[in-house]
Order: sequence, then structure tokens, then C-alpha cells
Amino acid sequence: MKMLTRFIALLLVTTGLAIETVSSDSDTAPTEALIPQEPQAAKEPLAAVEEKVEEKDDKALTEKKEEKDKKPEEKQALSGEQLLEIMKRFAPMVYLYDSDPFRPADFNWYIGQCKLVDGDTVHQPGTFDGQTLAGVTNSEAYLTPVDKKATYPGQPIVNEHSDAPCYVNVVPNWVQTPEGGRTLASIILQYYFFYAFNGPTIPKTTIGTHEADWEHINVHLKATHEPSPSEDAAAPVFTVEKIFYAAHKERRNGHYVKGDQVKFCEGTHPLVYSSKYGHASHPQLFHFVNAQLDLVDDTGPRWNCWEHAVYLGTREAPSGQTPWLPFQGKCGAGGAPRMPTSQKTWRVAEQAPKCIATIQMRLSPLKGESSRASQDFSLVDKIPTRVQRLYWEIDHPQAADITFSVHHHRPSILLKDEKNIYEDLVGSGTETKVASEDSHLYIARVRVDNPAINKADSVTLKIYVVEEK
Repeated sequence: MKMLTRFIALLLVTTGLAIETVSSDSDTAPTEALIPQEPQAAKEPLAAVEEKVEEKDDKALTEKKEEKDKKPEEKQALSGEQLLEIMKRFAPMVYLYDSDPFRPADFNWYIGQCKLVDGDTVHQPGTFDGQTLAGVTNSEAYLTPVDKKATYPGQPIVNEHSDAPCYVNVVPNWVQTPEGGRTLASIILQYYFFYAFNGPTIPKTTIGTHEADWEHINVHLKATHEPSPSEDAAAPVFTVEKIFYAAHKERRNGHYVKGDQVKFCEGTHPLVYSSKYGHASHPQLFHFVNAQLDLVDDTGPRWNCWEHAVYLGTREAPSGQTPWLPFQGKCGAGGAPRMPTSQKTWRVAEQAPKCIATIQMRLSPLKGESSRASQDFSLVDKIPTRVQRLYWEIDHPQAADITFSVHHHRPSILLKDEKNIYEDLVGSGTETKVASEDSHLYIARVRVDNPAINKADSVTLKIYVVEEK
């Protein structure tokens, strides 16, 4: 019996066969090989394995018991099927604006409508595909639709629903345990929405228009581990910690909403209101044009993204349905964006913000002031040169109902203060670009939209830097 065991063990090692496999759709399910994992230990030399076979036979029962007694946080990675289920479970439901003529599209369909301009070479539609794009390294190359009138509207709405794919980037965050193992602490799910055309910021103009439009939200999941009924596998329980809604703004990329304040469809699908023409993602409905000239409604077509979730993969290993992901050119002519993997919003690892300043601010103007709500503060020498984004968060249970701006105080009586260095920040969490002004800053234009909040209170504002990884 031991000789047979030794033969089987040697066969497995020398052929590289896996004992356990996962049945999944290779085009949509993220297999464990594609999900970022902790580095694996190198295989032992053949001689060493041969020597240990008999020893492993003798310890089989002991090891089986130890495996059964393992704490849940020491278990291994989720399977591709489990991750696909998580992708679908937390995928959003998007309300598309009723009269917006520019609808979501399948990027593979879009490629078929475009020609590829790569320097002096022009590839006509049908002569290239996603694999071709993956090999294009010229950053000046670009796609552009041949029949713009037929392509810009995207794909038809069927029965008041969009059938376009929703592309998903999965970013698991593994942490070490005191026992030397690892545990899945959190997952970021980036849901990307593609539109063939971004309409005008101001109707009946060309201001803000461009071909190809990538929008997204980030769903941050917190994982807790509970024993499963089988007692030999951890069962992660995921809850929505917060969601980032990308939106258009000169110095801000969007803002966060805490999980307990997110509106959901069918319990787990966050609601997204897509703005007319520009397709910015908003967490709630509003009935008037906002400061960014966005309009949203809840009477237009719906996009049930969980029914059309497609795993993106990584730049190095795109999924079967997204071979074009490594493309380094632009997705359209003119001011069109690049692939998600080439944008600063793309995540490859959990990013832990580092607090660089704590500011006391009032929810109403200081005595004798019309707008100022804090003393001057400075971020000089607090922001590393490589950092390009800041994260602002107020420590208050109703922080989502508090908005504020940051002004720049000019000491000279001959110069007026520069207003809105950072504008309309949402207290529950707002991510911004770093402004050039970093001293003599102060909080102003505080707005409280919840009558239960005492405007005479002071609150703590924390400013973080977001490290790029």
C-alpha cells in the first residue's frame, strides 16, 4: 500500500496535476489563477518528496485532525465560482436617464464598429479584434467609430432594460494571521460601465463630448469568517462597508457613501443613478440640475448589472471575454479615455489611506464670519510628492448629510480669499485630486441637510493621503 501511495505522490508532483478543480465558465468566472493571491512556496525537489512520502503516510490521521481543527481565518482562497457569485450578488442596479440617447455598450461590439488608427497604419473594422488591441503599445493609437451615427447611441434597450455587459475588477485583500496563515479581510469590486459616447455638458453644444466613456463605482466589502456546516472550510460573510461613486469634477473624482446609508435593490444591489449625457454615477435621486449640470431620474431603462457581470481579469492576464484590456491606446478619438487599467482609478491592491491632518470645524460659521467654519490649517510637507489624491471624512454618524468646501486665505488685504480650492465635499467621505495650494486653508460653506443635526456643534474632519500601488 505504501509503495502505491509513493507512486501516486510522485506522479502528481512530476506531472503538476491538481487534485481539486473548480468548474466555472472561463469567459466570466474569475479562476483562482487570475485572482491576486499570496505568493506560493516553491515545489520541493523530487528526492525530498520521495523521502517524505512515507512520513506523510504515518502522519495522515494527525494532519487530518489538525486540518479539521484549523481556525476559519487560516483557510485558503475563494474559488472562481464563489467570486463570480460575489460579483453578481453586489452588482449595482443602474437607472439610465430616460431621454439620454447614449446608452451602455459591449466593448467587443464597439470594437467591431471602429477602425484602429496606429500611427500611419489604419486597420478597418473586421480586420482586427481584441487580441490585436492587446498587442498595441503605441499610446497615441486610438479607436474611432466608422459610422458614428449608428455607434454613438450604444446598444438598443430591450423591454426597458440594457443588456450590455458590466465589467468587474476584483481586488481581494489578504492579511497575515497571528498563527502565520492568512485571511481574506476585504474585497473591492470595481464595476465598470462602458458607453460609446459621452454627451455634452451643456445641451446643444459640444462642450464635454468625447468618444468612449468609462464610468465606475467601487463596492468595498468587509469579510468576516464563520465556521461552515461542514466544519472543514471557512464561510466568509461579506457586508458592504462603503461605496465610491465616480462623478465629474475638476478637483474631485467622486465621493463615498457608507454602507448603512446606501440604497439597495433586492437587498444587496446598490442603486446607481446615471446622469444624462455624461453618465456620472450618483447614489441618490435628485430632481434638479446639480452643480456639475448633472440630471438623473428613475423613470428610464434599468440596467441589472448582476445579469451581465463580466470579469475583467488583469492587464497581464485578461479574461476570455476581455482580451483587449492591455490596449495602451485611447478608446476613441480626441479626448477619449484609455482602458480602465491605464487610469488612476484602477485598483491592483487595497489602498490604506494615511491620516495627515485632523481639523476641528463648526457646522455653522465662526462668530463674526459669514462662511468660515474653522481656523487656518496647513498641509505643507504633509503630502508626499507621489500622492495625487486626498480623502476627506467627517467623524459624525450623519456625516453624509454634511457638505463643505475649502477656501484659501490670502494674508494680504489687497487680495481676496480664493474660494473653493476643494468644493462640495461630502462628509461621509470624498476623494479629491491634490490642489496646488497647501497652506492657509480653511473650512467654509458648510451645509447641513439633516434637521436632527445640531448646527452649533463642532466636528472632527480627518484628511488622508491615498497611496498609489
